[in-house]
Amino acid sequence: MKEAKNGASLVIFSENPVYPTAKLLFENGKNYFGNVTFCFPFIGEKSAPCYPSLYINRISGVRFDDYDLNLLEEVENTEGVKVINPTRQQRLFRDKSRQFFFFKNNRIPHVQTVEVRGVPSIDHIHAQLGDSKSFVIKMNRGNGGKGVMVIHGQDSLISTLETFHALGDQKFIIQPLKNVKREYRVLCFQEQTLTAFEKINSGESFKNNKSHGAEFSPVNVEAHQKIIELACWTHKKSGLHLSGIDIIETDNELLVLEVNPTPGMTSLNQKQMDQLLKSMFGLLETHND
Repeated sequence: MKEAKNGASLVIFSENPVYPTAKLLFENGKNYFGNVTFCFPFIGEKSAPCYPSLYINRISGVRFDDYDLNLLEEVENTEGVKVINPTRQQRLFRDKSRQFFFFKNNRIPHVQTVEVRGVPSIDHIHAQLGDSKSFVIKMNRGNGGKGVMVIHGQDSLISTLETFHALGDQKFIIQPLKNVKREYRVLCFQEQTLTAFEKINSGESFKNNKSHGAEFSPVNVEAHQKIIELACWTHKKSGLHLSGIDIIETDNELLVLEVNPTPGMTSLNQKQMDQLLKSMFGLLETHND
């Protein structure tokens, strides 16, 4: 194992060094780590583990290929190496259908979800989702709003599902379309709530993602205690070091929409970014004590 020069190393697993959060980590990580490097597993570029090293994975898993996690597992149990997030948890939360069972098993309030295999049946969907007339179809490993469809009417839903069945592709989940008043993202690291934002839709798309024009407006954490408590409880149950918890507010309830194990960080201010990197460095030091 190589010794890291000038202290600990930060290794960033990424698809591309110009992706905003990867670039942000690289630029700011130099303030806390003696050596900051990229690793691009899907183009054959690997990174030899240094001691001590903190690995952070910025790959979302939309390829349906876990080669990056396989590489991380090789170093995860190496002395002096810490991986954010644990690969076991990354595998779980990459998959939206597995997230549903996580919510259900931990009694976390969530949007009801159903999967379909084989010939679609409206009776089966009704039994799981009730009498909803509008639906959302999400790819199991979609990211940034990609692969999300809104379907109005049961006939349209069945027609769409029959098309997917004929194509031999049923890697998706179905949820009822909720009347969402507000949507929030809470960024958590260990026991800390780093920040919370309200996602404000641009009006040009139903998708509340930055890539589709949504704006992230910071909210007062103290004034949104119920949202923060739900996010922190979900984060604690997840076993993740770092997560982005998406929560929707309807007319009468708060529901967890998704747990993101590779949340974007471009909405963090400099103070929050410094706090995160300092805490990451502290996690590596604690791990090596």
